Amino acid sequence: MQKTRKEIIDRAEHFGLHIETWAPGDGATRYRVFTEKRDYHAGGEIFTALGIKELDIFVMGWIAHTRSAVHA
Repeated sequence: MQKTRKEIIDRAEHFGLHIETWAPGDGATRYRVFTEKRDYHAGGEIFTALGIKELDIFVMGWIAHTRSAVHA
């Protein structure tokens, strides 16, 4: 089952990430990932995803890394 945009962003926030979006009208929504609450254009992001699938992959990797660091 495919995750919704809301589910992906909610999960990211549960693991300490903050997501800001920008849709410039060229077809690809940008998702900027921060470790603290920031504006999309403020800078300091740790990743910029082009589209929700790319964001989902990044978030899954972040979660896996976070969980492995806790158990190390």
